[in-house]
Parts: sequence; structure tokens; C-alpha cells
Amino acid sequence: MLETIAEIHGWLDGAMLAVVAASIAGSVYFHRRHAAAADELARSRFLFENLAEGVYRALPDGTHIRTNTAMARLQGYGTAQAVMTASPQPSVECYVDPTRGAQFREILFRDGIVTDFVSEAYRHRTGERIWISESARLIRHRRTGAPLCYEGTVRDVTETMQRLKVEERFTKLTSHLPGGLFQFQRRHDGSFDVAYISAGFASMTGMSLEGGYPSPQRFFEIVLEKDRPRFMESFHRARKGGRPWEHEFRIRRGETVRWLRVLATPEAVADGIMWHGYVTDISLRKAQEMEIRRLAYRDPLTDLANRRALIYDTRKALNACRRDGNCGALIYVDLDNFKGLNDRHGHETGDRYLKQVADRLMATVGDAGSVARIGGDEFVALLPAHAVDRRLAITDALALAEHMVAEMARPFQIGAIEHQASASVGVAIFDGTERSVDTLLKQADQAMYDIKAAGGNGVGILDVSQLQAVGAQMREQSQANDARLRA
Repeated sequence: MLETIAEIHGWLDGAMLAVVAASIAGSVYFHRRHAAAADELARSRFLFENLAEGVYRALPDGTHIRTNTAMARLQGYGTAQAVMTASPQPSVECYVDPTRGAQFREILFRDGIVTDFVSEAYRHRTGERIWISESARLIRHRRTGAPLCYEGTVRDVTETMQRLKVEERFTKLTSHLPGGLFQFQRRHDGSFDVAYISAGFASMTGMSLEGGYPSPQRFFEIVLEKDRPRFMESFHRARKGGRPWEHEFRIRRGETVRWLRVLATPEAVADGIMWHGYVTDISLRKAQEMEIRRLAYRDPLTDLANRRALIYDTRKALNACRRDGNCGALIYVDLDNFKGLNDRHGHETGDRYLKQVADRLMATVGDAGSVARIGGDEFVALLPAHAVDRRLAITDALALAEHMVAEMARPFQIGAIEHQASASVGVAIFDGTERSVDTLLKQADQAMYDIKAAGGNGVGILDVSQLQAVGAQMREQSQANDARLRA
């Protein structure tokens, strides 16, 4: 019995010891858990207070119940308590546009979440305008679903918005410029890289910006082929000289050809030269220049070259003769009885007749030379310095002059009027030894006048000795041909 009681007491003592040990172990475990939880809470609070973004918790009506230091600084205050004392609803009162708050809350209560809601806002304390981006989530009662509060973050995106506004303003400005902006880099190894092309540049050249900026090679391909050598020569000349690049050239855009002008300034960078440039469409100016040149060098009635253009072209031909030792010719054409046509039928009919004369003369001369109108009914054909000697020049010029006389003798149909005309033609040969273009024109004019004085409708030349030699040569050639035929 005593032994049994002793065993029971031993078992109870052991059980008590086990309970005590378990209690101590549990106490140590929960103490550690409590310490860990406290440590985690401390870290969370530290993070909450030291986040770069503003963080807050607010009741459904927008009253803040908690905020961190970053949120306070965003509102212009030094501490969270200061901002909450100054304004219990800073995120509701801050919007420059008062409707933004309602929009924010509408999205939040409808979707339960708002992401990157960008608005212009006031700093509560200073009234300074800034830009903020908000994100928030709504917390509801687990059982009833009623809104309990919402938690949110706020970032100051003023710098980003200012940069975007600058970029937007820049884009608007460049899109309305009459030209296009570009930047490209030429590296030391000779390769190119496009850094920027404005929308205006793309529109002007017909290039697409989809998929990125086109390569410099793509732009080079639309430069008119005959303009490419001078285009590249001008660029490399500017590059080697380290000076601005300025050049006018043509591009092909679809079925049209446009004139462009480029002006670019070089800037040395780490791996080569960056070119900052501007391109303008000068097609209208070029058209105006060509029209001015046409008016200055073309006859307005017939669109033939005028006296000024003839003198310029003849001077070039004389220089070519001196340089190469060749010969050329001037053929002076004066219409017979033109005044009678004007007197009988009026100047309008006379003008239409002159246009037909111009067409026939150009068709007769063709690629052999050019035709100019230098007076009312006076025309001059220039045969450039292509004949190797004076005799050949005379032969060619006389053959062409006779053809002109024949063409002028064919009837002209001017509306209902059929006009039978003729022309007096004078020829002057040049080899570069002539003193001036005026002297040469006077020689051709004198040869023409001699024919007109003799009744017109013929060809005259002042170089009588050479003419006789040519005539003899032509007779000999004719006799030789006859002999071959008889043989």
C-alpha cells in the first residue's frame, strides 16, 4: 500500500514537472513571438514613416486617420501631426480642379481601386501648384461589405509633368514649323545614327516614323540621283572644315520633285560629330526664281530665249571655240512683209503667227542648237562650236538656213486666215577670234539685210571666199556622184 502511494506521488510529481516545463516553454515561445511581432511592427512603422511616397489612411468621407512624414512634406508641413491638425481632409481639398476629388472617389467606390490618378494640386500650407499621382484601394467590412476606409499613396510628379509639357510644347511647335528638325551623328568610323527627326521633317519628305526613325541611307535614297554627288560633296566639305552645312537639293516624293534647303551645325561629341539641323521646303522660292529667270532670259510671247540669253550663250560658244579650235554659226532670220500682216489682220493675228514661226524654227534646229527672238519679227539660231573647221561650219549652217527658208515659205494657217510668208536669212561663222558678240550679230544682220534688199526669201553669208570654196567642193562632189552613176 505504501509502495502504491509512493508510486502515485512520484507520478504526480513528474506530471507537475512536465506541466511546469510545458508552461515555461510556452511562455518562452509566446514571448519570442511577441518580441518578433513587436520588432516587425517597429520595422513597419519605420518604413511607413520613411517612405519616399506619401502614404495615408482615410475614412470614406476623406478624413485622414493616419499619414506619414512624406505625405506631410508633400502638403508643405514638417510632421504628420502638423498636416492632420491643419487639415483633416488634405487630399480632398488639394485639387486645383475641384471636380477631380469627386472623380477620384467615384472611381474608388466603383472599382475598389484607383491607379496613377494624375492631377494638378496645391500644397496645403503654401498654395504652390504641383502635380501628383495617386493610387488607392478601398477596404470593406468582411461580412457586410460596407466601406470602412481607404489607403493610398501619393507621389510628386511635378518634374515629370513639366518635362512632358515641355516635350508637348516642343512637339506642337515643331509640328507647326514650315520645316523639319533633325539630329544625326557621324561616328569616327564613318557610320551614321539618327538621334531625332521631327514630325515636320517626316511630313515634308514623306517618310514614316512608325517603327522608329528612318536611317540616313533611306533619306539619301530620296535625294534626286543627279543631285546626290553634290549633296555628299557639300556635306563632307562642311564636315572637314568643321563649319555649318548649308545646301540646296531636290528630293523625289512620290511622283513630285521638291526643292529642300538644309542648314546644320556640327557639335563634337564623344564618338564623333552630332549635327543639329533644320530642313525647309524651298520649292515655291525655286519656282519663283525660275520664273524670274524665265522672264529675264525668255521671250514672253514665244517662250524662246531673248536677246540677253542669246548674248550669254553666244559668248560661251565663242569661249569654247577659242579653247577647242572649233567653229560655230549664227543664223539671223527676218520675216518678210510681217508689217503687212499686222496692218491687215491686227496684232493678235501677228502674235499667233510669230508663235507658229517660233515652233517651226525650233523644230528645224532641233538638237543642233537653240533659237532666240531678239526683236518684233527677228529670230536668231545659234549653232554652238561643234564643227571642226570653218568650211564644215559653213556647210552645216547654210544647209540649216536653206531649210529654215523652206519652212517659212510653207503657208501658215492662223485661224481662218491662210498666210503665205517668206524670210530673209543671214549667216555668220565664228571661230573665237571675233572681238565681241555684237560684232558677230552685226555680220549676220548684214548678210540678212543683203538678201532682204535683193527681194528676200533667201540665204546670205558674208564669208564670200569660204562660201566660194564650199560651193566648189559641193560641185566637185556632185560631179563625182554623177560619174559614179554613169559608170
